[in-house]
Amino acid sequence: MGTTVAIRGPDWKPTLEDPEIQRYLFEEVGEEGMELARYLQENEPISGVDVLEHYSERKPSEVRKVLYRLMEAHAAEYEKDTDKAGWETFTWRMDLDEVGLILRRRWADELTHLQKQLKFEEDHEYYACDSLHRRMVFEDAMDIGFHCPVCQEPMQPLDNQQVLESLRERISELEPYVTA
Repeated sequence: MGTTVAIRGPDWKPTLEDPEIQRYLFEEVGEEGMELARYLQENEPISGVDVLEHYSERKPSEVRKVLYRLMEAHAAEYEKDTDKAGWETFTWRMDLDEVGLILRRRWADELTHLQKQLKFEEDHEYYACDSLHRRMVFEDAMDIGFHCPVCQEPMQPLDNQQVLESLRERISELEPYVTA
């Protein structure tokens, strides 16, 4: 049970071109963040001032918020330099290594969950009424006399082949990238 799994090979380098990285970033930082991430990647390392100049049509505070959201999503980082006069310069760059680790953990968790769900689906018989109000395992359906708790209609055995097929499909998408 306590097996450690790694998703994708050890040589995998997360990039903005990777659909999984794009999905993660879009969920975390939205379209604005994706646009800024592409700009950072194409121009790194780049000073915060240069980023603000490029996005001069936007409020500087809005651009900074997006930069900080990228940083909070572990997709970008900055170095701060203070000159003798006390002026601070921020230099930004993309760093997707931590995002890769986050996704590896997510995929490993998802794979483990799907494998358990598949086993449960294979080991149980399901019942539902013709309107499919509730899907129940045999034992629960038996406890209520095989009558739907919503409409009281008789419950019939369900074919769960479509559910099994869907689980197996996602498992097969993840498994090639898993090593124990």
